[in-house]
Amino acid sequence: MYEASSAPFRFSFTVIMALCGIGVFVILVIICVFVAYKRKSHQSNQVRKRMQSQMDVLEIRVAKECKEGMMQLGFCDEFHLTLLVILLILLI
Repeated sequence: MYEASSAPFRFSFTVIMALCGIGVFVILVIICVFVAYKRKSHQSNQVRKRMQSQMDVLEIRVAKECKEGMMQLGFCDEFHLTLLVILLILLI
């Protein structure tokens, strides 16, 4: 017959080391995923800023060309053209 022992169940040294190894591996994977996410996020923000800058430059060029075209056609004076171009940019 089995005797009831009062000593708690103990894991072997190998099981403890395996659990520690698995824990360290999981932590390293989480850290790698976090670093990759941050790097991709930073890259995405840089692309967004560059595209926004290009859009701003394009809007300025279009506004300037519209203004020059209207002046050549003689529709309005420069003050009214500036207001019209600002309104067009705001609507875009």
